[in-house]
Amino acid sequence: MSDGTVSAIGYVTIKNTGKITDRLIGASLSGATAVEIVGPPTEDGATFRPITEGVAIPAGTTITLQPGSTAIVFHGPLKLSDPDTYMDGALIFEKAGPITIEFFIEAASELGTPK
Repeated sequence: MSDGTVSAIGYVTIKNTGKITDRLIGASLSGATAVEIVGPPTEDGATFRPITEGVAIPAGTTITLQPGSTAIVFHGPLKLSDPDTYMDGALIFEKAGPITIEFFIEAASELGTPK
């Protein structure tokens, strides 16, 4: 479990080219001690809303995890070469399993991220 420290936020666009709905249930990134899929920050901006059930991606559709919407929060001592950078990681799907991808990462401190 995370100590609550947010190191970075990951954004990605996912296209389900399959014939059945799949669900994003997790992710991984080198150096992250915990990873959460979250919805937008609460109204007071104090915390993110964890999405414990994952994110459904219907067959033939595309979803985008982006600022102010659904995102992936990485906790831990990440070694970012730049505040805004790309890093190798994986998305974990209920049916497809892990898929290696490249995340766009923003340093959480630059986002005014909830603490």
